Amino acid sequence: MTAGVHGAGSMRRGLSAAWLAMAMGLPLPVAAAEAQRESLAVVDDAWNTLRQQARTEQLGQLMAEDFMLINADGTVQRKLDYLMSLAARPGLSNAILNEESSTRFYGDIAIINNVSTQSATGDGAPWTERQRVTRVWQWDGAAWLLVSSHASRIPQTQLPGAGVTGAGVKSDIRTRSQQ
Repeated sequence: MTAGVHGAGSMRRGLSAAWLAMAMGLPLPVAAAEAQRESLAVVDDAWNTLRQQARTEQLGQLMAEDFMLINADGTVQRKLDYLMSLAARPGLSNAILNEESSTRFYGDIAIINNVSTQSATGDGAPWTERQRVTRVWQWDGAAWLLVSSHASRIPQTQLPGAGVTGAGVKSDIRTRSQQ
């Protein structure tokens, strides 16, 4: 594993959070939970950064062998298929911004839900798309591994330029089909 993905830096941050929580008088289980939450946040951020940069070798280290991706268009990709498709189109993604993020833990499983705004260039034209995303991570005793990811497009409820998304959030974002 590379230092930038699961390295000493993210381990130190997780341990620092645990020590800080204990110093504040929080019980050890609370401190451990906070460290777990922080280490997952680091890995989840790395997932998006590595996807944007099409760094497939490092992404592969974050994925479980039986990883499954359900794309916003309903297609399904397994680990190798996804990594190969990403490698075939490097430089496509310009930005990934996650908002309205929620993380829940169930033992060694964590579920992250958020609204993701992605912008990229495809077929020579820029596009931006908002999606509701669910990622399922599993702690394998040494690292968080992404087991599954699902994205659903958020349709706009008004005409282009009117600027209200399905979530009721003011926006000037247009989907690929509107460009």
